[in-house]
Amino acid sequence: TFAKIVDTTRKTISWGSHEYGRSLLNTNRLLRRFDEVDGVKTGYTDAAGRCLVSSMTREGRQVISVVLKSGQMWHDSIKLLNYGFDNFNRIQLAAKDEVIYSARLEALENQRLEMVASQEFATVASEGKEIKVRKEIIIKDNLKLPIAKKEQIGKVTFYVDDELKGTIPLLAKEKLTTKNKFNKLWQWLTNQGPSLTYLK
Repeated sequence: TFAKIVDTTRKTISWGSHEYGRSLLNTNRLLRRFDEVDGVKTGYTDAAGRCLVSSMTREGRQVISVVLKSGQMWHDSIKLLNYGFDNFNRIQLAAKDEVIYSARLEALENQRLEMVASQEFATVASEGKEIKVRKEIIIKDNLKLPIAKKEQIGKVTFYVDDELKGTIPLLAKEKLTTKNKFNKLWQWLTNQGPSLTYLK
């Protein structure tokens, strides 16, 4: 994978018809100096000078820095990475399978519908800053029974301080089936297909 490649310090590859391989050395010195650094790439252009995109992972959080035209790109990059960890917090807005919405709906014979987050969703905020989170929930149009467990039936959009952060699908927590006996009979009849004979 890309993450594994950019975290590799040295690699020997086959070299045409040669009996020996060719050794490739990653020029990102930070990989050998700091255990938490796991990428990414050095570079150079006339316009941007010496460049470095670097990545560091600490306690499940990953920070990326980019320096351009830097005379001290190793020092500047580490300083930026540590600044990111020291001055910003990761804030979880939804956990995977967390109930985001719960209500009894008339369209579902007043059964309780519980909608859960399909995945984790998080944002980043400055250290010590209080944020205002708003959720906008949209339920699928013309929702009808039966509903399968984990069926996508809506979506939730997150806003932080009125700024859009993203949208994730909402899934049914449990299976919901009709409790109306006539509806169950009609569903059974319609599922029989053309082989069913109706008597008059």
